[in-house]
Amino acid sequence: GVWQMLNSYTETFAAAMVVAADPDDSISPKSVAKTPVLSIRCETDVYAVALTLGAFGDLVRDAGGVLEEKVMHTRSREDICRDAFSAENLDWLLQYTR
Repeated sequence: GVWQMLNSYTETFAAAMVVAADPDDSISPKSVAKTPVLSIRCETDVYAVALTLGAFGDLVRDAGGVLEEKVMHTRSREDICRDAFSAENLDWLLQYTR
């Protein structure tokens, strides 16, 4: 849902954090480039494929956007969804204003 929101509401959010999800083909890198994004995935997560996100991230950066990728070393999908909301990641998110 976060990717879709960034795609549809390009001027709404100061920043976004996406956990364990890749953008699909309907998401425009140029639209996402208008909002800084921190994308977090688990190294073993089958739902967030590094190759897909890596190529998309390159397109976002080429469009002038910020897309930071973080791989966390956790045991399960439940762990990544909990551990992603660390003070460090929330500080990254909250440094931006609109």
